[in-house]
Amino acid sequence: AGKQYGSWQYRGINYNGSHACMWSGTANSLVGMEPPGSNSSGISAAHIGQQGGSATWGQSVYSVLWAGTPESAKVIHPSGWVSSGISDIHTGVQVGTVAGAGELHAAAWAGTAISFVDLHAFVPPEFLTSTASGVEVDADGVIAVVGTGFNTATQRYEALMWRANAIPECATDVDCDDGLFCDGEETCAATGCVPGADPCQPGEICDEATDTC
Repeated sequence: AGKQYGSWQYRGINYNGSHACMWSGTANSLVGMEPPGSNSSGISAAHIGQQGGSATWGQSVYSVLWAGTPESAKVIHPSGWVSSGISDIHTGVQVGTVAGAGELHAAAWAGTAISFVDLHAFVPPEFLTSTASGVEVDADGVIAVVGTGFNTATQRYEALMWRANAIPECATDVDCDDGLFCDGEETCAATGCVPGADPCQPGEICDEATDTC
């Protein structure tokens, strides 16, 4: 309580981008929240001890989650995407956008990179893009996410809403893949990720290094 978050810029001759920061009600209370090594950063959302936004390292923009101190900065950028950012936070759920290879998708997290959910997987197929801008978790734990998307059928941007009792663990089998050969292929079911089966025949020994039995 009593904290404000955002970013500051020095616009003199030595301008060096935006920097995530925290205030405690006065201009002189400013505390830098920049993740180590980042070129620029900003905080765009905060709720119950968490702050979210993004930071840039070189040309890469990644989603970042803080817990009240500069040292707590944690990158939760999901693998396979070029850039990401957090737009809103509520009760431990973060939402925002991921981009890559001409795609722009609404996203949700539960505090870690591995918890990432591609919300675009749940919109009608005529939507080319989607973004998530707000989230609220009600007293019963129901998560409501709002955003927008471009509908190719109507050729316009339209409001979107997602609702769930929890962040879905997966949308496709790829979301469940742990990258290991010897524990089999994981699959996505309505109840979440289903572990794979041993790929080897009885009596065979699995070699993770060569992905063979």
